Amino acid sequence: MLRAVALFVGITLVLAGFSLAGAAGGPPLLVEKGKLSLGLRATYLDEMELKDHDLKRTPSEGEAVLESRSASFEGDCLYLVDIVYGVNDWLNLAASLGLAWNGEFHNNDKASGNQWRSKMDGVFVWGLGAKARLFRSASGIDIVAEAGYLRYDDRTISDWRNTSAGYAADKYWATDDHLDYWQVDFTVTGSWTMGAFTPYLGVGYAYGEADFSGNWRSHDYPAQPISYAYDAKMKLKDNVKGLLGCRLKITDACNLTAQASFISQRAFSLGLSWEF
Repeated sequence: MLRAVALFVGITLVLAGFSLAGAAGGPPLLVEKGKLSLGLRATYLDEMELKDHDLKRTPSEGEAVLESRSASFEGDCLYLVDIVYGVNDWLNLAASLGLAWNGEFHNNDKASGNQWRSKMDGVFVWGLGAKARLFRSASGIDIVAEAGYLRYDDRTISDWRNTSAGYAADKYWATDDHLDYWQVDFTVTGSWTMGAFTPYLGVGYAYGEADFSGNWRSHDYPAQPISYAYDAKMKLKDNVKGLLGCRLKITDACNLTAQASFISQRAFSLGLSWEF
């Protein structure tokens, strides 16, 4: 077991050194040595809150000001292909790729009370990960540790609406906003295989950062338009991560998994995987 822990930590540190720690690829259950798992996973992110932050607002002429904001992601959908390889009986390496689609970015001005909502356009998502078994019993109990990294870049933010005052920003402004996001997760999960069913429960640490940048240009004065540049760095509000799920073995090679995540983010996933 000590060898497994040492190698798992070493792999995690190497990946982290290249800013790649892993999107662990499906449920926290291991693929057998020498086998490959190919999975399809759909995740609905109901809500993920970000810490209060300062939004830097810089006019085309004049001094920059800082505005205190709160923010969250809501209603985002992730569609991922998960590839997992069993290096040996206690270690898996994983990769994920796919799309994030149709979410909302909520950004609220804490001083004025103005509430802003926007659409997060579709973007390519990728990740890497590692899983290591720490313990296995003859009765079917497994304890698995995993590290995961997931990110997207240059996601377009559009269709801003001020829901407090009831108007759309594009009536007055041409907006050009983008968002980068990455997240690292470290999780320890316990599972118990009972025939075709394997329920599991996990707890861990999650850390995420979002970088927002943009420019708003007024429609009102085409000869000499007013413009503002925006910039902000946001971090995940809650770092404790919990998850609850169950895998159903349909055949020897095919598995169906349902999972719920909570605390750091409220999300629900459904996945189907094949081992060969």
